Amino acid sequence: MRTIILQSSFILMMMSHLSCAAVDTALEQEMNTLSAAIHKKVEPLSCERDAQCGSLAFGVKSCGGPLKYLVYSAKHTNENELKPLVEKYNDLNRKFIEETGLVSTCEFISQPVVACIKGKCQTLGSSFERPAE
Repeated sequence: MRTIILQSSFILMMMSHLSCAAVDTALEQEMNTLSAAIHKKVEPLSCERDAQCGSLAFGVKSCGGPLKYLVYSAKHTNENELKPLVEKYNDLNRKFIEETGLVSTCEFISQPVVACIKGKCQTLGSSFERPAE
């Protein structure tokens, strides 16, 4: 009888672990898909003046604050479409951190200054993400 109870407990524990792993994988896939869509929306980065350049907090850290910043050109990117997508990604990222217990550094990352340099939105700081060229 004791063996059956121990085996049942082990099976339940493993099923619970596999269930969480499946959720994490599904959540990761959703984040990856959304991230790809977001990166596609911020291309190209061409600009004519500084006012056309912007940045948004992209991703979150387990202890709070942004993971990095995404640079975009308002000349080519509809900010009203981009912002809700980034907010959704950040919400999914928070959920992923809560479910997995993922930890990160707690260093503060400030929003970078962005400018139109040589016809392209670029950051003057270092905490940003730019699509691959």
